[in-house]
Amino acid sequence: MEKSVNGSCRLIKRLVIILSCLSYSFVRSDFTETTNINYVSALGDPGMRNDNLRVAIEAWNQCNEVGEEATNMGSPRMADCFDIDNSSLPVKIIHKVDERDNRLGVGNGTYGGISAGDNVDIYAAQKEIYLGNKCQVMDKPNPWQFWMIMLKNGNTDTLAAICPENGKKAKPFPQTGRFPCFGKGCMNMPSMHHEYTSFADKEGHMSGSFYGTWDLDNDQKDPVGNNSYYKVKWEKKIGGNESWVFHHLLKTSSKYPWLMLYLRADASRGFSGGYHYDTRGMMKMTLESPNFKVRFKLEILKGGGSGSQFYLMDMGSCWKNDGRDCDGDVTTDVTRYSEMIINPGSTAVCNRNRLGACPPQHTFPNGTKVHRTDKEKFPYEAYHYYCVPGNARFAESPYEVCDPYSNPQPQEILQILPHPVWEQFGYPTKKGQGWIGDPRTWELDVGKLSQSLYFYQVTRKRGEKDKDSTTYPSTIIRQVHSDMSVSAPFLVLDENKKMMLLPLTLLHKEAPDPVNISSWTEVPNVSTTAEFPLQKWVHVGCEVSRNYMRLYICGEIVGEQVLTSLMTNGTNSDCARKISLFSVGGDGYSVQGFIHCAEVLPSNVPANYHYTKDPPLWLSVNKPSTSGIGLDKDGVWIIVSGTFCSLDVVLTNAIGQPVHKDVKVVASLLYADSGTPVEKMSDSEAPLLVSYEGVEFSAEDKPCNLLNGCASFKLKLSQLSSKSDKRLFCVKFEIAEVKAYYPFLETVTNQIRCISRNHDSLTPKRSNRIDYPLDGGEPELASRSNGTSDILHSSSSMKRIRLGEEKVSESEIENGNGTSMEWRPQNHEEDEEEDNSSTDSENTEIRDSTAFRRYTIPDSIIFKYCLGNLTERALLLKEITNNSSDEEVSEFADQVSLYSGCSHHSYQIKMARQLIAEGTNAWNLISRNYQHVHWDNVVIEIEEHFMRIAKCSSRSLTHQDFDLLRRICGCYEYITQENFEKMWCWLFPVGSAISRGLINGMWRSASPKWIEGFVTKEEAERSLQNQVPGTFILRFPTSRSWPHPDAGSLVVTYVGHDLVIHHRLLTIDHICDSSERYTDAKPLQDMLLAEPELSRLGRIIRGI
Repeated sequence: MEKSVNGSCRLIKRLVIILSCLSYSFVRSDFTETTNINYVSALGDPGMRNDNLRVAIEAWNQCNEVGEEATNMGSPRMADCFDIDNSSLPVKIIHKVDERDNRLGVGNGTYGGISAGDNVDIYAAQKEIYLGNKCQVMDKPNPWQFWMIMLKNGNTDTLAAICPENGKKAKPFPQTGRFPCFGKGCMNMPSMHHEYTSFADKEGHMSGSFYGTWDLDNDQKDPVGNNSYYKVKWEKKIGGNESWVFHHLLKTSSKYPWLMLYLRADASRGFSGGYHYDTRGMMKMTLESPNFKVRFKLEILKGGGSGSQFYLMDMGSCWKNDGRDCDGDVTTDVTRYSEMIINPGSTAVCNRNRLGACPPQHTFPNGTKVHRTDKEKFPYEAYHYYCVPGNARFAESPYEVCDPYSNPQPQEILQILPHPVWEQFGYPTKKGQGWIGDPRTWELDVGKLSQSLYFYQVTRKRGEKDKDSTTYPSTIIRQVHSDMSVSAPFLVLDENKKMMLLPLTLLHKEAPDPVNISSWTEVPNVSTTAEFPLQKWVHVGCEVSRNYMRLYICGEIVGEQVLTSLMTNGTNSDCARKISLFSVGGDGYSVQGFIHCAEVLPSNVPANYHYTKDPPLWLSVNKPSTSGIGLDKDGVWIIVSGTFCSLDVVLTNAIGQPVHKDVKVVASLLYADSGTPVEKMSDSEAPLLVSYEGVEFSAEDKPCNLLNGCASFKLKLSQLSSKSDKRLFCVKFEIAEVKAYYPFLETVTNQIRCISRNHDSLTPKRSNRIDYPLDGGEPELASRSNGTSDILHSSSSMKRIRLGEEKVSESEIENGNGTSMEWRPQNHEEDEEEDNSSTDSENTEIRDSTAFRRYTIPDSIIFKYCLGNLTERALLLKEITNNSSDEEVSEFADQVSLYSGCSHHSYQIKMARQLIAEGTNAWNLISRNYQHVHWDNVVIEIEEHFMRIAKCSSRSLTHQDFDLLRRICGCYEYITQENFEKMWCWLFPVGSAISRGLINGMWRSASPKWIEGFVTKEEAERSLQNQVPGTFILRFPTSRSWPHPDAGSLVVTYVGHDLVIHHRLLTIDHICDSSERYTDAKPLQDMLLAEPELSRLGRIIRGI
């Protein structure tokens, strides 16, 4: 993989002969002994030996988009895919992709089923899928399509602001030397010419190529003068065991000094590293560290100077900063690259004096981690450069941020150099290895290396919803016997996280195909009806006989399946072959978890017998025991430096019983963002102290004994958050005797903010206490009258103040740390819609409450809200959200819905906190303390915020949309804060509605365009004049602004059978609800077309 960044012309040529990717699984005869390792190729064409070649090419600009197609070239995706027909002589090459396919461009409309409108970026992605379908080879476990040659032009036109900044719309800025660009059009696509694979001679030698240039005014077949040029040629002799030979040539020019040429093995479906579109490729299974290697041969014939980076291997992947898989959201997805540079002219940017360009830590083969500040032990020369993703909120200082423009989403890059520390992974250990004159066959343990490299990820905090990084379906226990080359699943978590028990291969006719994953759900199985719980111990029992199998969860049978035995007529020919069950490593489909005390029971012992025998252990913080800890508005614990707080840590078994063990628990203070220990400041006491019989010790030096399953700590923090770059802390507890890593034998507290004794800026004006329900649920906030914050355990409920008895004063809803905005929404009270009475007649059921529910907003406030106008409601919500917890606001919303009889009030109340906070931030960014801001400077920020709220980065606002927003604002050339607030109170509910439920898909749809943007009532009526009955248009009513209960709702304007234009407010409640709850619901457009009065989607006709 070649990247050239030198301004002069460079000639680079490289030879790839073999490329194969191997995934391996540990095969065990039992749970403790490894017997052998089996390799399975993850590639469709391992070793590049298949005569029927599949190869494609793609071209990108700097940010992995197209921007504009090159003249007469079509969309920059082409393929050379063919099969050999040797049924008769002479042997023929039958191509699957012709020139018409390869030259398809955005001007060809919907040919081939491509539906991208005039969007060249989406068209290229869909063309890749179209070509992939023509090239696809059916295989197990998944079909595959082609090798991918990738071209990239690194020029960046900063004035055009084409590339997003860390996934968000960028603003223009002056050109700098950091971003090469000769002027307008510098980010163009290259010419792409194709020599289709053909026989070069009568001996059966085949060859083909792609070639072209970015200097479109001098497009030649061969490199000419100082022009840029690329060519990739492949050749092979038909038959035999030879591999395809790929020749790569890349040449830069003064106008195009930053070019890239890759040969990629991409995923055959889903998001590949660096892309936010569905891709096609050569990999038929997903690879997961550490269980995969890559083998290939490489010969470099000519280099490109010190500025040229030759990647021996570039691994690209994608996951969010919290560990979740990428989902196409370019603002939160992060592409991660690990790259080995073998050009001996490349020197390390990372060094002792530039720690920000080094990863925070290095892991040696024995597991020892060395921090980059350890100048004696850290291998600086092994690293070329490291940078953190642009959306990393808690990166360890010092740090350098990766280029925010060269990917559609944020990226993280870790580049390494030849060094002895990489020897165990098969990588070069010194400069010059594998370079010119030293062709080599490499076998790189890429999976093991990737797992040991440092990548930024926010540590999961206790109390947060657990993030599961396992890919489903995933195997828990596998089965194998002597005649099997690949193990088969036995106990599986399917794609819906339901547990499945599958038949045995030697015993049952219905046993699954070991390789075909889809067969796991097709064969008879026993499955749980609900999602299997994660992050907790669960007892599982499996009962298998010749004719049936049963699954038990926590001692209760959940299912039974009748099976067909392979043992007929009393024979037992397979008895000599034993089935081995194992659970370790896997072939890329194994679950991340632990199995405790697996045991095969005699047939006369019930499968649920083991349920109460030696259950596993679990260490946790006993939250109701905490004292001396406050709770900030953001849910972070507040501890005053130098004062003691108490915490109890309990050791229980899986069924909740205290465990009496003679062990010690040790506490340590960590940074909450990275999970690394807090360092002791010079000449100061330890960051975390423990008090024992009145004497203070460093917490790490004084473990606490576990007595009757509980260890009581009296802790003091001496490290202030303000002196640690305002970073948050957490306390980690672990059993000192445990040497291995078992996450269930360690636990961490909530995030902690440590403040000084006289510090009050972080303390909320309204104090809170944490009440923990006895059922172990989440804590709730309750008001304290004495002005203190404490953690208490509630044993009785707090009765709600009865109607008519309370007196409301300003202090009950005092103005706390509020926003500076005065929310004055437009007071539209006219009834624009004909039939909106339905929203005022819908009843909301009272939710179930528990004996520990606390509710502090009095009834008088509820009635004041119900009886108030929009302006009064907005001001009231501002005060309530400033001084109440999310739980209290949610309860208030439910009560208002109940007493008003309109459930739609709830939507507006629950969005109030976010609407006000994001509106304040948006105005601060827009105004920069100016009272009047030019409208042209506002539109970019408005669009960026709207696309993020609507969760749709593929559709921008149009000129007509901004015209309507300006009308709602009531402004002309300049906008004030009051104008902005009017617009925001309308725009935010609309964006929120688009982000959820059934509306999102309709908003994203380009053909047909179900929602044509922001449309007024008058425009809709004018567009439907003289239309046939049943023609309709969808729009968001401009007279409904927050906190009106119908703000953000959809209105359908249609021509009735009486030839009169009608307006109806859609009353499908769940179009505004969470989309995850309605995955099985019919599309909203289908529901609309099912209505007898609606039959045809209309178009908006705007006046000139």
